[in-house]
Amino acid sequence: MDVQFIKHMIKRNLIQYGGEHKDLITEEALNELSQQVLHEHEQNNTPLHEAVNDIIYDYITNK
Repeated sequence: MDVQFIKHMIKRNLIQYGGEHKDLITEEALNELSQQVLHEHEQNNTPLHEAVNDIIYDYITNK
């Protein structure tokens, strides 16, 4: 799976939640979120867009 594509999806998803989160995310956090998305997608057969949505929602609401 292309990690750059997943990072792009994460950034686009952050924009949907208002945009301010996209500018605040660090490269380290982006890498961690990408790994979480990959794990969720591969281990649970969750569709990629659902994995991104779920993980970004958790990231934003638990900040």
